[in-house]
Order: sequence, then C-alpha cells, then structure tokens
Amino acid sequence: AAHEFRHVVQYQHATRGFNKVMYYLFGPTTLAGFAQAAVPSWFWEGDAVVMETALTPSGRGRIPNFGLVFRTNLMEGRSFNYHKQYLRSYKHQIPNQYVLGYYMVSHLRRESNDKDIWGDITARAWNLPFIPFAFSNAIHKKTGRYVTRLYEDMAADLKKEWESEVDQLKLTPFENVNRRKSPAYTDYLYPQPLSADSLLVMKRGIGDIEQFVVLDRNMEEHKIFTPGFINDAGMLSVARGKIVWSEYGYDPRWSVRNYSVVKVYSIYSKYKKTVGGKRSRLSGGALSPDGTMVIAVESDRNYNVSLQLFDSARGRKIKTFPNPESVFLSMPRWSADGKTIVVIKTGTDGKRISLVNVSNGLSEDVLIVGHENVGHPVKFKNYILFNSPVTGIDNIFAYDLDTKVRKQITVSRYGAYNPAVSIDGKTIYYNEQTRDGMDVVKVRFDPSTWKVFESSSPKVKPDSQYLEEQEGNLALFDTIPSASYPVTKYSRFKGLINPYSWGA
Repeated sequence: AAHEFRHVVQYQHATRGFNKVMYYLFGPTTLAGFAQAAVPSWFWEGDAVVMETALTPSGRGRIPNFGLVFRTNLMEGRSFNYHKQYLRSYKHQIPNQYVLGYYMVSHLRRESNDKDIWGDITARAWNLPFIPFAFSNAIHKKTGRYVTRLYEDMAADLKKEWESEVDQLKLTPFENVNRRKSPAYTDYLYPQPLSADSLLVMKRGIGDIEQFVVLDRNMEEHKIFTPGFINDAGMLSVARGKIVWSEYGYDPRWSVRNYSVVKVYSIYSKYKKTVGGKRSRLSGGALSPDGTMVIAVESDRNYNVSLQLFDSARGRKIKTFPNPESVFLSMPRWSADGKTIVVIKTGTDGKRISLVNVSNGLSEDVLIVGHENVGHPVKFKNYILFNSPVTGIDNIFAYDLDTKVRKQITVSRYGAYNPAVSIDGKTIYYNEQTRDGMDVVKVRFDPSTWKVFESSSPKVKPDSQYLEEQEGNLALFDTIPSASYPVTKYSRFKGLINPYSWGA
C-alpha cells in the first residue's frame, strides 16, 4: 500500500508546467507518457521502495536479500557503469530498477540530509520534460554532478561501507558441494538430502530455466526433471525419492484468474501428481518423512489461510488444520519423526515460528521475532534452524527448544540461506551466496561450535535507519482508521457508461 500509493503521489507531483497543460488537453495517459519519458524508471520504483521502507517496519530496503546481487557485484569488483547497471545485461546478473533506484534515491537523501531533495530535482525535470537530459541536468543543478557521477559516488561509498563491515567478521569455513563449469550466473537453490551421498537442488540462472538436478558425491550434477512455471515459495521438499514444489496454474477463459498448484514427482517411477486439483490455491508443499503425505498452505478465494494435509499418492485432502488467529502461514515443514510441523506465522505483530501437532492440530509459538524477517525453518531434534537478517547480513541460526537459547551457526560474507540436515544428522547443507550465484555448501552439525546470539544492531547503520529517521513516521499506518464498507450488487446498466479518462 505504501509503495503503490507513492506512485499516486509521484503522478500528482508530475502534474506541473508543460505536463499540466498536456494533462488537461490530452488526459492522464499523455501525462504518464511525458512523466515517464523525463524521469527514468529506477527513480519511480526506487523512490517508492524508499517510502515503503521509511514508513513501515518491513519494507524491502530493510531486507538484505533485496540488494544481495548488487552488494555481491560491487564487492567482487563488478560495479559496471551507470548505463549497464540501468539497462542491465544478457552477460552478467544485474539487479532490476527497484534495487538500483533504492540505493540511488536513499544515497542522495542520506548524503544531503534532505528528504525533499528528489522532489526538487523531479519538479525541475517534469516542468519541461521534452528537454533532453532534463533529469540529469536537474541533478547537476542541485548537486553539481550529473547522474552518471552520482551513480559512481553511490557505488564507491557503498562498497567502502560494506567492505568495512565484512572486515570485522570472522567468516565461517565451509566445503563446497557443487562444481561450477561456467562463469554464467547460476543458483543451486534449496538443497535437500536425497540419499547418503546425493542432494537434490533447484538450478536456475542467466542461462538456465528452473530445473531439478541431483548433485552426487563427486560434485557432478544430473538433470532430473524440468517443472512448469514455478511459484517460488522459498523452499523445496524431498522424501523417499519424491519431490514436491509449487507451480502456477492458469484459467483457459479468464486471463486474470490464476491458481497455485502443488505437484509431486517420483524420481524413480517418473510418476507426477497434482495435489488438491488443478484449480487449487496451494503453495509451500512439504512431504512427510515417509513420503505418504503432503502439507501445504491454502489461501482460499476469501483469503482464509490454513494448513491442508493431503495424500501424496492420490492428491486427496485428508484434513484441515485450524487457524483461529487468521494469521498468514508460510514455509511448513515436517519434523524428522513426522509428529510435528514447523511453520512461520505472520500477523500484525510480525513473525513467529510455531510448531503444529499433527495428531490434534494444536499449535505452539516457540520463537516470537516481531518484524525480523526469518525464513526457511527446519526442525531437527531439539533445534529449529532458520534464516535471519538480524545481523545486517542473512545468516543461519538455531533455536534450542530445550534451553530456549538462540545460537548463530554461520557468519557469511554475503548471505547464507536454506539450511537442511543430512540423513545421518552429521552435516548441515545450505546456500552460500558467491560471485556467480548461490552455491551449495556444507558444515558439520556441531552445536558446540555455535555462538550464543545476543540481540544486537547491524555493525553498519543501514540506509533504512536514516530514511526512518528522516521521515519520523514509522507508525503511519497505525493512524489510519479502520472502516467497513457495505457490499452491494453491481449494476451492469448503471455501469454501462462509465467515463474514467480522456485523450486523443
């Protein structure tokens, strides 16, 4: 809501000077054309990401993974020039305009300590949008630098800041599981133990669509299956030679109606099954340890969210687990003994990790983290492993259910994600961000080496904190009154003539 309403504000701000004349003469579409021609897309989206970050506790600017590729590129010497960074590349992995825009907009606001500086710049560009390079000239008028120099300064400052942060860390040593044969950016995501000496991962990259591959003990990869259009739930699940994942489903008649279906594939028998039907609204499927059942999150047409249990062979629903709090549920996964399901609950108070008893459906909140963006919980013995950005860099943590103590497992240079425990319980596999994408790495499962985590702030003050302080209105949405509006039947006759715009 904060992000999209910012676009409304941007168009209001753009209705000035020449743009205002064009608006009254030729309508909103012409205004949009001139407004977007004068100011690059990275500003439109970056400014909106800045506001969602400054006015809410969960904006994308607060999530290290949002700028992960940009950070990795800079620290690996891939700063590129402004034009390549903006227009992107078929050769190198370059983040989109949302990421570039966030860092450009926040950098100048932080450097100038002026939250209105971009309003002054865009006002000048939108007054006379037909003048070539109006936006860059407006930046020069305000700062003494053209847009290309502003980008170079931003990149240099961030690189220095991030390198200083990493220099203070003692990084976790690990062993690689996959071998790269090409420098083309490629991710090997969501490692799942398939046997004692093999892992299944989802491979994707600048030269590969999503596909499931097996990594063997010799670090060789073997393609297993190519799924349809993945609805990425941030996880995979494997048990007894079966894989479960989420895909988009489409309506043959109504183009705006779509579905999310959970599918099961047997590696050995080549059998594929859609769980819950082709018109379901399911995601985040996970197989029980014996491979006979699938747990998935359903969001129905009224946006009621619940956990649903299915038979993996026939795809039929077995039972529904209650969700009396009406919170959002995500990333469910079975415990090794099949008796409990660990799941993330997200409500108005933030996130918590909970355990659901499979036999009676009762749930217990075991770790309440508020607006800390935890993910990918895995229960193993008396521990819950999960990702968290609490240190300013995404890392893997463990919560001891017996002692109620939280420990940090990894200290990563760029980011560590998606933990999985080996079948024998001696190894933790996870994803480690590298120069050319996410690698699969492993460390020993040894709680004695984990450090007790005490709540702390990131070592470097992030841009999000400066933005929050500049706006001084983090609780903005708490001031909006709650209102209920009546539901009435739509009249096709009254709505037959409904002017909403004008133009040539």
